Amino acid sequence: ELISYLEKNEKIVLGYERSPLISERATKEHSNISVTTRLPMHNSDAVLCCEVLEHMERPFETAIILEALAKNRIILTVPAEDSADKSPYHIWLFEEKDFEDMFTGKVVSMEVLLTGGNYLTRIVVIDK
Repeated sequence: ELISYLEKNEKIVLGYERSPLISERATKEHSNISVTTRLPMHNSDAVLCCEVLEHMERPFETAIILEALAKNRIILTVPAEDSADKSPYHIWLFEEKDFEDMFTGKVVSMEVLLTGGNYLTRIVVIDK
């Protein structure tokens, strides 16, 4: 749905993906998306970070990088703490307080949604 919205509204998206195969496929499938295997070091209007922070060894440091990359807004998704998904690859399980600590005074909304059957996702919006 997000990609359809971006294409319909002619938004240009620069993405980062560690896997060259996935990066190449995403760029080929969507004309307005450019996905690179190198982290962009310039500011973007917004940064979308989906299902990544729970895998990071130092997510608070990653939050600082996201803030540096975003001019206006950061949108994050992570598994909600009571999600049925108990992946062994998840290093962190975040609570609301964690995002308040990461982005002091900048969190504008937090919501938990049921996605993909019984998977609960926390969506966090941060304004700079």
